[in-house]
Amino acid sequence: MSMGATQVHGRYEVLVKKILGGVLFIAAGFLLARIQLLSSISPFGTAFVAACFLAKRQEALLAAAGVCLGSLLVPESTLYIVTVTLILCTELLLMGARKMKRWVALLSAVCAYAAGAVIFKTQDIYTLMMAVLECLIALIMIYVLCTLLQILMTRKKRSVFSTEETICLALGALIIVCIFGPVNIYGVYIANIIALFLVLSVAYTGGAALGAGVGLALGMALCLGISAEVTCIGMLGISGMVAGTIRKLKKGGTAIGYILINLLFIIAFFNTAVWYLVLIEVAVAALLFIALPKKILMFAGRYFDVQTRREYEYALHSERFKELTVGRLKEVSEVFLQTGEMFSKEAAEKMQTNVSITGALSVVAETTCKDCVFKKSCWDNDFMGTYNVFCRLFSIYEKNGALEEQHVEEAFAKKCFNIKGILSTAESVFGAYLLNAKWQKKIDESRLVTGKQLKGVARVVRDIGREMDTGFQFLEAVEQRITVSLDAAGIYAREVCAESAAGGGISVGLKVKNCGGAYHCWPGVEKAVSRACGVRMKRVRDTACSQNKFCTLRFEQARKFGVLTGIAMAAKHEVSGDSHSFQGLRDGRYMLMLCDGMGSGESARSESAAAVSLIENFYQAGFNDSIIFDTINRLLILKGNEDVFSTVDLCMLDLKTGSAKFTKIGAECSYILGGGVTTITPGSLPIGILDEVAPLSSHKNLVAGDMIVMMSDGVADTVNKDADEWFSDIPKENAQETADAILGKALGDHTPADDMTVMVTKIIDG
Repeated sequence: MSMGATQVHGRYEVLVKKILGGVLFIAAGFLLARIQLLSSISPFGTAFVAACFLAKRQEALLAAAGVCLGSLLVPESTLYIVTVTLILCTELLLMGARKMKRWVALLSAVCAYAAGAVIFKTQDIYTLMMAVLECLIALIMIYVLCTLLQILMTRKKRSVFSTEETICLALGALIIVCIFGPVNIYGVYIANIIALFLVLSVAYTGGAALGAGVGLALGMALCLGISAEVTCIGMLGISGMVAGTIRKLKKGGTAIGYILINLLFIIAFFNTAVWYLVLIEVAVAALLFIALPKKILMFAGRYFDVQTRREYEYALHSERFKELTVGRLKEVSEVFLQTGEMFSKEAAEKMQTNVSITGALSVVAETTCKDCVFKKSCWDNDFMGTYNVFCRLFSIYEKNGALEEQHVEEAFAKKCFNIKGILSTAESVFGAYLLNAKWQKKIDESRLVTGKQLKGVARVVRDIGREMDTGFQFLEAVEQRITVSLDAAGIYAREVCAESAAGGGISVGLKVKNCGGAYHCWPGVEKAVSRACGVRMKRVRDTACSQNKFCTLRFEQARKFGVLTGIAMAAKHEVSGDSHSFQGLRDGRYMLMLCDGMGSGESARSESAAAVSLIENFYQAGFNDSIIFDTINRLLILKGNEDVFSTVDLCMLDLKTGSAKFTKIGAECSYILGGGVTTITPGSLPIGILDEVAPLSSHKNLVAGDMIVMMSDGVADTVNKDADEWFSDIPKENAQETADAILGKALGDHTPADDMTVMVTKIIDG
């Protein structure tokens, strides 16, 4: 076949498809227009025309022509249906396709029905109320028919339907039945049989909720379409719910349970004259369900069966459980590893056996008085006096660190011939005792720290259990919406896992079909996930698409704010004693921290770095503020170097709300540069000095554009009392430029007299 003949053949096929499509829409409009509900209202034809316009179908006018033709079969309402249809077409044509929205179509339908009612439906209040009812039903059917058109006419291959789409499909099936009117065989209605069959089938494949929803919708449609009894609504809804609940009993058990619940409903609420008719309808529907091949049910169930999809998502859920559990336990282990390394080695080398004061005095007496001829006179005849002499010598040694002969009471010195031996031995024994007592105190303090840490660990482990039970709940409803949203966008998702993230928000994990490394699928996936979750989602990590059959994507709820941080430093010597950290936490917070070790050089650097590292790990592990600072304070004291301590300047930013919590332990002022300059005042003494640490905290609310300035004392000492004037010439556009400018102004032309660190963080829109 030549190229020209091929083109002609292609055009002929397109023309034939257009003609067949036009005929189909005319026929659909014709059949829908003749359906009457309650024997007086015909909402389907006009609703079909509005749905065609809303779905942007070119055949909308052909559908309107079919509706006008079909209205001829409803003589009492022909002019009314034609008038409403023509008014509706005129309105929607004037609006145009670009302005076509759901609310536009609904409002146009209301206006068309209002105009038609004014002309034809003002005879009496009953006629007017029926016109209002017809308008309301038409508004509902516009949504239903538009959804059906989008499902049936789209070229995209669908693999899952939402609950709303499923109900629309069920109503569409019943509409087809109603087209042929209340057809019955000896009082057994075909529409009732099909409705009962659909409810049972949907409940078996989609579950109790979907079965009940479809049952209620079809029951209402039967009442309006063929004037069925109102009790049909309850019967179909309840039977659908029960069938979905017991679907684990397989097809036979589900069908029997469905028949029994309907039988109870029939006996309780139906007239005895129609018992056998309704029971026949239920039995026929159940037999059709049993006769239907299971493959067909499973094929249909793929479109809306949550349980089936959950089996595929189980692997991803298990992986997330493992990730959450292992990650948290690893972080806790890091805390205890560093804690142990800080003091265990030093303490093990210096610990000695604890000796009580009584034991120490006994050692002195045994060593010096054992072979003395006056031992009986001193220790047996005057025990308390001699014992008090030795106790006073211990008190003097504890105070002065040495003993001399004048420290011995004159009465005791006159009768003792070995004063020098007693003093020499006492100094040696008392010195050893005090050294042991010092380390015993540290051991006791370390036990206190360990006890508090164990309480903290217990709280963290408890929180992990709570998070896995409630905090990390998998959101099945969200997963279903995401699956439907991705499928509607033409994106196949093999696995969907949605969970409530720590600290609030939603976290989503996906496995989508490989895009070949082009990454063109990501924006569409992000948009679909955001639409389904109802909040803006942002991709946080993924695997390379080019090497895998599926792309593994992860999305988290987008934060309102972001941060940009700049650091400027100048050391007094080769090594700065200042340490800093800025990092995001899992709960949506962002941690800014600056620690200044005492003095400068390697020793100060070691202390400040240890404090920074410990605080980081404590916060990552989920400990609260009181445990963190009290534990670190005691650890620094236990290290044994009384001349070394560290300040802590901490700011916790909540990127979801913009709130900031400033905690200062011996740190200098911080500043917030925004509309003006806000000063954050200093707090308590540095950590590692006192047994108890009481950090002071303050809260501020920040907005995009604000800058947080944190600095060590080498810089803070140069800022004068008028902070607004001092910062007036500092650039405030870029965080790094601001940090450099502050350090440059503080340093001037001089060499650093102390370690100098400036950390500037700018709040930006997320």
